[in-house]
Amino acid sequence: MQEQEEQLFERATNLCREKQFQEAKPLLEQLVGMAPANLEARFNLAKVYFRLEEFQQSISTFDELINLE
Repeated sequence: MQEQEEQLFERATNLCREKQFQEAKPLLEQLVGMAPANLEARFNLAKVYFRLEEFQQSISTFDELINLE
């Protein structure tokens, strides 16, 4: 993971720990766009969508994750 990706991941993770899912969502979306093979970021994004009750997005992201593995 590159430094910028690590910083985004850390910020998003901290926001998730604080249950600030709406704020974490764009960071994780950006990170997945930058590093599509980052499974941990994609997994966290799927969980954020779920927490925000964006269930279709969550399912789609989990499906993408399964297909990447």
